[in-house]
Amino acid sequence: MADAAKFWDRISARYARSPVSDPEAWHRKLDAIAGRAGSEGRLLEFGAGTGSSALKLAPRVGEILATDISPKMIEIARNKAAEAGATNVTFQQGTIFDVTKGPFDGIVGLNVLHLMPDWREALAHARGLLTEGGFLAISTAGIGDHPSVARLGIRAGSALGLFPPIAVFTIADLRAGLATAGFRLIEEWQPKTGAAWFQLAEVA
Repeated sequence: MADAAKFWDRISARYARSPVSDPEAWHRKLDAIAGRAGSEGRLLEFGAGTGSSALKLAPRVGEILATDISPKMIEIARNKAAEAGATNVTFQQGTIFDVTKGPFDGIVGLNVLHLMPDWREALAHARGLLTEGGFLAISTAGIGDHPSVARLGIRAGSALGLFPPIAVFTIADLRAGLATAGFRLIEEWQPKTGAAWFQLAEVA
């Protein structure tokens, strides 16, 4: 975790300046999350980065606790929240495992689960933080579904410190992991081949 935090600290300013790669897909995901949460919903976002998704969701839900392992990412997110006047979002440094008190109506993890070697444990922990009837919204790459050459390149890049460790699992693995953790998949789509999958699941 410490090495990953240092990596994201190092690129935090550049990350904050980077535009969303697929705005249409991003807004579709946010619409699904906000629609499920409702105006009074209490959300937890893990892997929140510099807070872009949390701040877009803030006017549409009741309350958000947003976490990230990178202190510098959180600092940027807090500054953005102050500039936006978003008073219903709290940014906190840490992982989903550092959140031990709920319950939450929904938990959000966008483009983060494949960065967690302990992703199965993260799903189980998320289940324990949710209300009955709560939901989990995740968007993640199924690295295990990529060609073997691409997977080797990803592992090599991680070993060289070009990016943090990547968890190699398929989308089928993820579906099974959701079921084992106590979730029922209710929505799943991929905007284009090779892009991250979006999955919305509810407590089973």
